[in-house]
Amino acid sequence: QFIHRDLCPRNIVVTEPDLVVKLIDFGLVVPNTPNFQAPGNRTGTAAYMAPELVRRQRTDPRIDIYSYAVTCYEMFTRRHPWPEATSLEAVVQHLNNPPLEIDTLVPGIDPQIAQAIMKGLERDPAQRWSRVPLMVDEFRQAAERLGLPRPGSHDGESPAVEASPAKSPPRSSSPTTPLSRTVAAESNPGTVPAPVAAAKREGTPPPPDPPQKPATKPRVKGMPPKAPPRPKATTDEDMILDFLNQPQDPQE
Repeated sequence: QFIHRDLCPRNIVVTEPDLVVKLIDFGLVVPNTPNFQAPGNRTGTAAYMAPELVRRQRTDPRIDIYSYAVTCYEMFTRRHPWPEATSLEAVVQHLNNPPLEIDTLVPGIDPQIAQAIMKGLERDPAQRWSRVPLMVDEFRQAAERLGLPRPGSHDGESPAVEASPAKSPPRSSSPTTPLSRTVAAESNPGTVPAPVAAAKREGTPPPPDPPQKPATKPRVKGMPPKAPPRPKATTDEDMILDFLNQPQDPQE
């Protein structure tokens, strides 16, 4: 079992023409093992990060369930459950306040679908779905009950994937001896190249090899001084400020 750690709309694609939903970008995937669940990890996209990630607490696959629920909420409502995490107030709301019930924004949403999404948005990981398939099964049951087509179902066979033609190996760009000269020297071992033979007949030494440029050492640029370590965050407000002051690069 693995943890994706960056499940958000930009990492979900729909293929054409068969309309199969696929998850992409596995650059941050880690195994679901204790050494990758240790407190302190903070990876992903801020608006889709579970509260335990912001607080640098222990994590597990339920952070993906939370991100998936935020994505589903956004798909139905065209908005985030909370304001995006770009200010102190927004992050406090993200951590401490429940999201607006989805059926108040989309009155016609199926209750089973609404309940599945809201359970995935629980702040406490223990209150969320324990596994992604359990949440997905709720959606499938609702789709069957409503008579909706199952995602990815289509008539006929899947289109064949054409193999791209094999590329020929690239030619070497380094200078080489002309082919005719090489073959002549190999077929007549006793012969020597014309410039050397002419020099021997005239009693003059062969022309010297062109001088080689001395190897130059690469310049080493000075490393900038390291910044002093940050004090460890102790309260929720300290952790929020630390979260906002750090770059939200997925590679963090």
